This record gives sequence, C-alpha cells and structure tokens, in this order.
Amino acid sequence: MVSTFSFRGAGFAVISCLALAGCGDARPDDKVVGNPPPPVAELAPAGTALQGANVPTLDPVTVDEAEIAKVIGPGPWCAFHYTRSGKPVLAFQAERGAGVVKLNGKLIRLASAPAAGGVQLSAETLSLQISSGETAPDADLAEAEMVFNLRQGEGLTVGYGGYYGCAPASEGSP
Repeated sequence: MVSTFSFRGAGFAVISCLALAGCGDARPDDKVVGNPPPPVAELAPAGTALQGANVPTLDPVTVDEAEIAKVIGPGPWCAFHYTRSGKPVLAFQAERGAGVVKLNGKLIRLASAPAAGGVQLSAETLSLQISSGETAPDADLAEAEMVFNLRQGEGLTVGYGGYYGCAPASEGSP
C-alpha cells in the first residue's frame, strides 16, 4: 500500500515566503534617495552648436545651475526666465562680461555688454537682448522681453516675454 501525504497549505506557504523575501531594504527608495541630476550639456562654439538645427523651431531652453557655473563660473548672476518659477534660459555675469544660453542641446558662451534699457549678449552669428521693466514690490523678478536673433542661413528673430532678475552678491541665482 502506497501512502500519500497531502500538503494542502504548502503552495500558499511557498508563495507567501517568496513575496516576503522581496520586501527587504536592499534597494534605496527613489523618494528618499532622489534621482541623479541630469548630465551637464557640452560647451560648444555657436556655429558648432547650431549645426543641423531646425532653425525655424529653435528656442533657447532652460539651463541649470551646474551648466551656468560650467560656463560663467561661481558667484551671483542675472537671468531671464520664461516664467516666474521656471529655470533660467539665459544667464550672465555683467562683471565678467560672460553669459550662457543652451541651443540645440549645447551650451554656448556669450559675451555680455550693457545696452539701452538692458543687456546685449552675443556669440558669432547670434545675439540676445534683454530689456526689463519695473520690478513688482513683492517680486524678485521684473517683467522683461528677450529678443533672440540668429544671423545664419535664412536667419531668425524671435521675441519672448518673461522675467528678468539678478541675485544679490551673497546668493548664486535669481
């Protein structure tokens, strides 16, 4: 006579053990650890940065503090933002006469100089001019306009409404 032994609850026990084994703290939690910052874009001359760009759809894109520091160095800087709470799309230090913009995925070093009602920044075949209005009493940023002018190929001139501000000497970003 052959004896059979029944394990009715064995399947549940095995599945439960496997499920509990995956509940350890071996992997860090994304919310606690956070995501790594994006890599800093490559610095390139304006002509190189714009090679292959679709000029009619070309817009300056946001730059983060690491990208700004890579090009213009440490210390306080001024910036143009599309929105009050957004990252800057153009930053510069007037004392150093240096600025930065990101086009076509590349950082471009700009020379800056005072201009009537604002500042003029340029590199090779592109220029950006910022003109600002009055700063609201409860705001760090003033309403401003940035005109982007590309003198390459068919050329492009685009104006953007946004906000402009400079950080106090004790801070890094507006």
